Amino acid sequence: MLNNIIKKQKGFTRTPTLALLQSVFNKIKSSFSGTEKKESLAVAVCCNKNTTPKLVSGFTLVEMLVAIAVFMIVVTSAVGALYSIMDANRKAQAIKNVVNNVSFALESISKDMRMGKGYKCYLLNGTEEPCQASGYNMISYISNQDLNGDDIFDDVVWYQFDPIPTVESGGGNIQKRYQKIVGGPIIWESLTAPESTVKIKNMTFYVSSNNKKVFITVEGESGTKASLKTDFSLQTTITQRSQE
Repeated sequence: MLNNIIKKQKGFTRTPTLALLQSVFNKIKSSFSGTEKKESLAVAVCCNKNTTPKLVSGFTLVEMLVAIAVFMIVVTSAVGALYSIMDANRKAQAIKNVVNNVSFALESISKDMRMGKGYKCYLLNGTEEPCQASGYNMISYISNQDLNGDDIFDDVVWYQFDPIPTVESGGGNIQKRYQKIVGGPIIWESLTAPESTVKIKNMTFYVSSNNKKVFITVEGESGTKASLKTDFSLQTTITQRSQE
């Protein structure tokens, strides 16, 4: 409107003040025009039912539940496998310790009996029995060493399996006794660890008909916990090397 008034007035020269007012008016007019356009555009977007909203990418609740379920299955399987490996390792260590302990005892018995002679078998009550008839839990032989210091090489050595070992004997199931001093006591001593660590279920001695060979079998279990207990069996053969 201001422009039209200015144009209609002939011979009228615009002053700086009028020019300034015209520029301000134009700016105000342009600002109102831009606001109206923005509002009309917003109303069109809001109120147009045919407008499809833009989808935002993400996970649905079902996808999250499936992912968590798969993760729990994998973790459970991994933990179960880890526990199985740990139990197998403990069981292997227990068997190793027991077998090493019993093997040392058998090696000691074999080394001594190999140089002995006159093998005899006994019941646990001390009654002598013929070794060839059946296996027994106690055996004796004459050693070729002077064990009690009397300069006579005729000392008798006994080995036995004691199913109920005493604390005085050391608590082990495989035991040995001999007279260490002339006239001294003959006390059973354990060759294996206490029963709480190494449990021997049975130990049997068999002697050949010519009384030259001895067969020893050992049966026991390793491990203190029920889940770690494992049965084992060992045997060895002793051939007499000492001359009668």
